[in-house]
Amino acid sequence: MEKALEFHGLIPEAVPVFTSVTTKRPGRLGTKVGVFDYRHIKPELFWGYESVTTGKRTFFIASAEKALLDFFYFKGVHFKRGYLEEMRLQNTEGINFNRLIEYAEKFHKPGILRAAKKIKRFIEESPSPFFKGERGI
Repeated sequence: MEKALEFHGLIPEAVPVFTSVTTKRPGRLGTKVGVFDYRHIKPELFWGYESVTTGKRTFFIASAEKALLDFFYFKGVHFKRGYLEEMRLQNTEGINFNRLIEYAEKFHKPGILRAAKKIKRFIEESPSPFFKGERGI
């Protein structure tokens, strides 16, 4: 979740804990690399990930759109604009709004769809030198 937001450059902070979603049991594991926190997700919500290889390591990470939605799904935040401002979202030009809304609909949770629409509106209304029109590609 937060690590995926960091990976995609959507948040400015480095995140010390790797929070991963799994269809298996939740748990926490400390290693030399860092702390891994595993959160359980229903199998029907386990999608939206891609394989990434850096050096000799290959891992799966959520797309930017799925990472945002997972974040709000697990946090259960009923947020307002101020919450998004506190997140200090950046580099949002890579977010595909059509995919964001499509993914939100797949959750079958009205709150997640509302969150996606608020995120989209927030990004569209925020002054950004990178934003130029609709991003549905």
